[in-house]
Amino acid sequence: MFYNLVMNELHTFLAIALAHLVAVSSPGPDFAIILRQSVRNGFSKTLPTTMGIGSGILVHVFYSVMGLGIIIATNPIAFNTLKLCGVGYLLYVSWMIWKSNSTISSVTSSTKTAGSSFWQAYRLGFLTNALNVKATIFFLSVYILIAGNSPLILQIIYGIYLAVATFAYFTLLAFLLGGKLREFISKHLIIIEKISAMAMAGLALILLFYNPPDF
Repeated sequence: MFYNLVMNELHTFLAIALAHLVAVSSPGPDFAIILRQSVRNGFSKTLPTTMGIGSGILVHVFYSVMGLGIIIATNPIAFNTLKLCGVGYLLYVSWMIWKSNSTISSVTSSTKTAGSSFWQAYRLGFLTNALNVKATIFFLSVYILIAGNSPLILQIIYGIYLAVATFAYFTLLAFLLGGKLREFISKHLIIIEKISAMAMAGLALILLFYNPPDF
């Protein structure tokens, strides 16, 4: 009995970890923000942003393990309200990126770039993930579906793992983008930012018309 329980939860954890790896590595708002922050501010000043993204995951974990995820997933008004907040924030961030006029000199100057203070960078990462509709959909569908029958304490542990894994992934990404690739990317930053802004706006519009299958 105990062995079967352990094996079931091990399979649950592996399924969550694999689904999360696929989700976190796919392009989205978090990736766009880390790309921009890394090239503009370097690795060390992007760390608060990765911390913010990782801790933003805990918002999704909280409403999932408290049972609010089921309510949100099955209530069109609650889901659409949350979705509109996320879509609105994505459009706002994409507009801020689009209208920025990046130059190589502004990228390489270290102290006056947007989001360079700790709390600015942390808040940017936290809000981007907490209001990330892509992350919301992952937790309302994949996470609840896979881990919904696990004991509460294990759901919390799985959630903490997802937060740590997200932080680790984007920290590694920031390290790579803020290192040897920084000089190359900075030469094409204006084009990359325009593409990122359009992709983020496009994702926001796609998510705007998304509804769970049960609606």
